[in-house]
Amino acid sequence: MNNENKPQVITITLTGAVKDIKVFLGNHIKGIIFSTWLVGLGYSLNYPSKLLTGVVGGLLGVGLVVMAEKINQYFKARKVNKNN
Repeated sequence: MNNENKPQVITITLTGAVKDIKVFLGNHIKGIIFSTWLVGLGYSLNYPSKLLTGVVGGLLGVGLVVMAEKINQYFKARKVNKNN
């Protein structure tokens, strides 16, 4: 019986994470774009031939921060559920 519940839980978690990310991006999209642009601009001023690398690097950095935040929230939620 325990195995039947697992796929559903994973699906709910993934759906929730996608919704959270959409909400987060919706709320912070201007800041994310601006910070990415600043990182890309700063990098391209030092290395003009690597403008694209700077922009991609900025996007990856923002993505990692968002992922780390989501993972942190997920584990906090699990801790709360275990305590109840």
